[in-house]
Amino acid sequence: MQNPSIVGVAVAFVCCLALTGCHKGTTVGPEGGGEGLRNYFENRLASTTQHFSVDGTNGGSVIGAKGVRINFSMNAFRTQSGGSVTGPVSISLVEVLDIADMIMLNITTVGNDHGTLRNLKSGGAVFVTAHQGNNELMLGPQGMRISVPTSDFDPNMGVFTANRTAGEDLVWEEEDSTTVDSTWIELPTGGVSLGYMIQTDSLQWINCDYFPYSANNTTITATTPNDVPNDSTLVWFVFPGMNSVCYTITTAPHNHEFGQVPVGLPAVAVSLTRDGGVYRSAFTSFTTATNGSVGLSYQATTIQAFEAAINAL
Repeated sequence: MQNPSIVGVAVAFVCCLALTGCHKGTTVGPEGGGEGLRNYFENRLASTTQHFSVDGTNGGSVIGAKGVRINFSMNAFRTQSGGSVTGPVSISLVEVLDIADMIMLNITTVGNDHGTLRNLKSGGAVFVTAHQGNNELMLGPQGMRISVPTSDFDPNMGVFTANRTAGEDLVWEEEDSTTVDSTWIELPTGGVSLGYMIQTDSLQWINCDYFPYSANNTTITATTPNDVPNDSTLVWFVFPGMNSVCYTITTAPHNHEFGQVPVGLPAVAVSLTRDGGVYRSAFTSFTTATNGSVGLSYQATTIQAFEAAINAL
């Protein structure tokens, strides 16, 4: 087993590198110069959150707009001190099932593989919380059952979880004691879909993922033009065949990198930059190669047009 302290130090080092690359003073980084591009995605995440109510004693079910189902058993909830909960319980749900969700909510698929950040193949992620009034609740041993629909069922999926602070990039951690089963799910639009079923007693970000094997991995770099400011620009690498998106680390002005990417993957470098209320975007298709670099070319856009282009990937 990997020493937890070594893992923590390694991840902390990479996170510090990301912050150093993206937040050099007040004019560099996604929030530099008052641009706050990351704030847009945080606001979108908040507005996308769905809200439901179940009974603290009898439990209940919620169904997300994209088909995620969550079942809470009787007496499923606990206070932070471990007490039982009765009466209405407020449930919040975020569904991140495809590439468009991952980019437009900036919830990516980067995982901690024994101290090394690697991209994951994703079967879909959710964020679930429970409150009663202003009090955040926990789950008891009965936990909850989550069913996640998919159009590309993969029996290799495992369970990853994460917690994050607003504005920070999310890093997934593998849950060795939680497994994924298959299930059939009724969709809100009609019909059924094969999906993943997870039984868990944790209220947090939960993802169906795994690290795809590759004999050859490399670092890839996206390069932005000189007229694109580092301080209000985000760059992602998208892997449509893996339903996967990784964020990038700004290692030098106009260089946005991510390491440990399998060689030979079809990919798209996607970027959004903002100058005041003016947006520009870049979409560049490429195949990952050893120490490969891709140059980005930007065109004027709107958020609506950017989202339409994301949905078309």
